[in-house]
Amino acid sequence: DATPEGIEQAMLEQSANVLIHGHTHRPETQQFELDGKPATRFVLPAWHNGAGGLQYNDTDGFQTITF
Repeated sequence: DATPEGIEQAMLEQSANVLIHGHTHRPETQQFELDGKPATRFVLPAWHNGAGGLQYNDTDGFQTITF
C-alpha cells in the first residue's frame, strides 16, 4: 500500500500537486497540504468491482466515474 510519506515524497520530487494512481482497493479522493500548498490524490477503483476512472471538465474539474 502507498504510505502518506511515500506519496508526499513522490509528489515533491516531481513538483506535482495532483497524483492519480491505480487502485489500492480503497478508492478515494484526498485533499491535503503539501509544502504549504493544496494537493490532491485520486485513487482509482479496483477493476473487479466495475471499471472506473477520472474525467476532467472546465466546469466541475476532476470527477471520479464508474463504468
